[in-house]
Amino acid sequence: MKRINLLASLCANTNSLVDIGTDHAYVPILAIKDYNVRYAFACDVSIGPLNNAKINIKKNNLEEQIETILSNGLDNINFPFETLLISGMGGILITEILKNGLTKAKMASKIVLQPNNNIDDVRRFLNENDFEIIDEKPIIESDKYYEIIVAKHNHIKKELSELELEFGPILLKNQELDFIKQLKIEETKLYEILQKINEKERKIDLEKRLERIKEILYAKIRIT
Repeated sequence: MKRINLLASLCANTNSLVDIGTDHAYVPILAIKDYNVRYAFACDVSIGPLNNAKINIKKNNLEEQIETILSNGLDNINFPFETLLISGMGGILITEILKNGLTKAKMASKIVLQPNNNIDDVRRFLNENDFEIIDEKPIIESDKYYEIIVAKHNHIKKELSELELEFGPILLKNQELDFIKQLKIEETKLYEILQKINEKERKIDLEKRLERIKEILYAKIRIT
């Protein structure tokens, strides 16, 4: 539950939280109970997950503070809200949800995103659509590595470099323990893969990735 707790904490102190792809509503429940979130909307595209959410909401006696909504992304979110959470799905899907509900997403005070993959695509989308990344958190749980992005709409945001898009501007700056651990794990795996791979273009790409990781780990690249 480390990831759930971290996500809930990043949504703290808000009047209204919209959780897209809520599944069991674990994050909004914890956010209301422990992190001063006053009201939440637990949203999902499927009835099954929403029924699971309703069961958990009722178990926690939070029916007055969490409302469930059947919605494909932000399609049925037709009211103002402060914090938007989209977590536990692929990065490409997250960018599609943001793209389709871009006007609504830009009105949020902040958005919290946890892609399961393609996180560089998520950063690129944010960068191209006037969102500023204001925080990033790495976390390893049950041998799985996650990165969480916190962003807000800002027309005067800093443009990100290719290195920042790939590894994360805040992650590069702070170099937290789980971020460094994951880079070392990937470094080892890349060495092993490069011993076996024959495809030239793929090998060049992996070698470039390995060199960038080594620079971060050993040359101590930091973004200031």
